[in-house]
Amino acid sequence: MRLHLVPQYKRATDDRFLAEEAEPTVGVEFGSVTLPLTPPQDASSSTGGDAATSTASTSTSSSSAARSPNVKIQIWDTSGSEAFRGITRSYYRGAAGCLLVYDVTHRPSFTNAKSWLKDVREHAEEDAVVVLVGNRIDLAEDDGERRRVNAEEAKEWAESEG
Repeated sequence: MRLHLVPQYKRATDDRFLAEEAEPTVGVEFGSVTLPLTPPQDASSSTGGDAATSTASTSTSSSSAARSPNVKIQIWDTSGSEAFRGITRSYYRGAAGCLLVYDVTHRPSFTNAKSWLKDVREHAEEDAVVVLVGNRIDLAEDDGERRRVNAEEAKEWAESEG
């Protein structure tokens, strides 16, 4: 089962993401975008804009040392299938963060997140940030009967894993 995160991110970044429109797949889909890393604004200098989407430089110098550094964001949307386990491990190398996404209406996806976390810890950067994401909550809210993983259980597991 694929949740197709790359097209969602692509839409959220005004189509700056390099991935093409998603087609159903069973393997890996990826995209990347390079964005300026701007320093956070303090409350006294805030203009009310969204700091995450701001690309304005606060420096008037044209020196490259004075410019904000760039950060390359890559999203690798992989299938949770065991068949792709070996190749997806190579994507963890150098990763500074990971979203472990599970389907709240499909318990096996939550159970599998536990083994994916083990892989992240073995293959990603030692200080990689991992975020557990419960997806498809819209389906669970329609009628409470579809939910197979409750938020409290997921929160407890995430807290126990640090």
